[in-house]
Amino acid sequence: MSEMMPNQQQVANLETNQAGGGENETDILSMVLFVYNTYVRGFWWIYLAAVVFFFFAGIIYLQTVKPIYRSVCRMHISNNNIQVVDLQAVNEQGGVQANTFLNTQIMLIQSIDVLSDAYKNFGRQRMESRKYLEPKVTQVNNTNLVDITIDSQDAEGAAELANAIAFSYQNYMRQRKTDISSSGAGFLKDQLDGVQDRRDKAMQELLAFKQEHNIFDLDQTYADLLAQVSKINTQILEAQLGEEEISLTLAEIDRNREDATIMLPFLLPEEIQQNFMTLQHMFLTHEMELPKLLAQYSADNPAVKTHERIGEMIKKAQDDEVKVSIRGLNLRLERSTRQREMLQKRLEEIQKQLADLDSIGGKYKLLEATWKALDQNCSMLVNRINEIRISDANTQLDSYSIFVVNPAVKAQKPLSPRPLRVMVVCVILGVLLAGFISFLLVSTNTKVTSPETVFSILGFNLPLFGAVPHFDGEEDVLLKSNGKERIDEVFRNIRTSLNLSMLTRDSKCLGVTSCMPSEGKTLIACNLARAFARDNRKVLLIDMDMRKPRLHKLLKTFLPAGANDKGLANVLVKDVASEEVIRTVPELGIDVMLCGPVPPNPNELLGSDHLKELLEKLYTQYDLVVVDTPPVTEVSDTLLIASQGVSMLLVTRLFRLVKARLVQLRSTLNSLGVKPVGLIVNNADVPKNGGYGYGYGYGYGYGYGYGYGYGYGYGYGHGYGEEDKSNASGKHHHHHHHSSGSANVSASDASQPQPPKEK
Repeated sequence: MSEMMPNQQQVANLETNQAGGGENETDILSMVLFVYNTYVRGFWWIYLAAVVFFFFAGIIYLQTVKPIYRSVCRMHISNNNIQVVDLQAVNEQGGVQANTFLNTQIMLIQSIDVLSDAYKNFGRQRMESRKYLEPKVTQVNNTNLVDITIDSQDAEGAAELANAIAFSYQNYMRQRKTDISSSGAGFLKDQLDGVQDRRDKAMQELLAFKQEHNIFDLDQTYADLLAQVSKINTQILEAQLGEEEISLTLAEIDRNREDATIMLPFLLPEEIQQNFMTLQHMFLTHEMELPKLLAQYSADNPAVKTHERIGEMIKKAQDDEVKVSIRGLNLRLERSTRQREMLQKRLEEIQKQLADLDSIGGKYKLLEATWKALDQNCSMLVNRINEIRISDANTQLDSYSIFVVNPAVKAQKPLSPRPLRVMVVCVILGVLLAGFISFLLVSTNTKVTSPETVFSILGFNLPLFGAVPHFDGEEDVLLKSNGKERIDEVFRNIRTSLNLSMLTRDSKCLGVTSCMPSEGKTLIACNLARAFARDNRKVLLIDMDMRKPRLHKLLKTFLPAGANDKGLANVLVKDVASEEVIRTVPELGIDVMLCGPVPPNPNELLGSDHLKELLEKLYTQYDLVVVDTPPVTEVSDTLLIASQGVSMLLVTRLFRLVKARLVQLRSTLNSLGVKPVGLIVNNADVPKNGGYGYGYGYGYGYGYGYGYGYGYGYGYGHGYGEEDKSNASGKHHHHHHHSSGSANVSASDASQPQPPKEK
């Protein structure tokens, strides 16, 4: 069983992402798999039921709904004698619309006179006995063809009605021609001549006014000036904001001149930050080498003195960079001020132009409105004259062309419903409904209640080595079991699963970690070590949770006072040898190496070569090394431990761990290419001998964090987990509720779902 281990650079990048509160984005395939595992795989039966339901609903709909048929009668309508009077266009959008005649004829086809006559010929009784939709009359694009469309449940009747409307329209046009007197055209022509003269005069006055005031389009000119005003105001505001930003930056630097080197990378643009970041990185790297020199030489040694002089040179370079940046900020401030003053001057000029336009706008609009009114009158008279000419009885045979191109025929297939489309829509609705239901189920259930949920969110399957149920009793009492109790049987089964998986043969070191604090990893690590010790193996249990060590508290009844005064931390800094801090616990049959004093730099210690050397040494002395590590999503220590070749077992406590934490864990593992070797489920209900539930639960007061601030820039106050409210009184509650006949839950899990009672 192989796994990918993170290197030091990857872990450093992860720490940077965690400090900024961000996550690496997953690729599209990972996202698709996550959606499938979360919302589909566990709810396949909902999708199947929904699709089947809508499928049968679609069949019922197709069997019960009455089909609609469509018939279309296509006509050709054109006028051969339409003559547009020669009108000179004044505005940009002038001219007579080419399809005015055709649009008029479409309105006539839909008029009450034509439709009433068509319904009369078709048969009023047939209209009332069947459902006929309102006829639709449309023009075929860029042609003189017009379609008369009828939708109905009666296929034959739809075709007959469409043809009846076409026939009624033809009769209406012939009758209308004979009723209009051609003498009216001469009267309208006289009116048209007078209106044209007044319109031409109004046009000349408007053009002269435009040339005098250099205006081509008042509204457009006004809009362009307003747009310039808006743009200049925006530029002025941006310039003012830039001045304020630079002024505030300079003021902040003046107030905190000593901290300018640290502040400027966050106050300056990104392109200027690189020099500061490089110098600061050089300074921190340089200072981190000082402890190594002091460990080898005295403070007066030339090497130490040279190191100090180089540090002073780097500090001076930082100060010079600060001065250059301040001069650059002052120049930017002056340039921004000059730019704002120029914009203010330009704004005043445009505002004066707007004021001038306001003074002449009234007369311009009056002249324009007069011309438009006269032009509309001309167009109306022209249309009326042409209409009369079309209707003149003496030329009715040559003036127009109206005939049926394609008569309507009975439709062979219904317009709707279409079976294939209906069934596709039903399937889509079923999938959407099932997706919505599964989304609600997933959204309302934020707790992890099964190993399958862990697998679906993580996106990959892990070997499930065992499920630890919920046990009553204090932790130290559980550790004092005689080997024949239930807890011993549970961990014997887990030990067997690990042995069968070949994991303990391929790796001599097993790490026990969790997604978040309070999932029981420490007690499980302790019981795993004891279970392997009972298998006649020499086992060492190490507490590598160097931010919140807990193993010494769990084993306090088995260890002498002061056992945690020295431990792993002292070994990693070469203060003591490993043999001096290893304690034997005869009651458990194992050796333990406690954490010792909490170090200020656990990340550096766990990522050093000292840990690798220590583990290689311990592999020669022990058959198996079990390591208690910190939670993965809180700090990167566990990933550093994994990089030393430690196989990580993931402990997940059901009914407590929330899914959002698993999503965070998935992102962390995917970003570094790390995969745990297996899963152990805690707080699970494991049926046995007909089905009784048993389990253990214990509280975990957790609140990882330190507040150190060293001269080389190492300072952090981050922590993981919640802080037990009872910590305010100085007590950590690593305990269980005792109630006869009921399964206990830890103090931090009081509001969580509980497994069934022990029977």
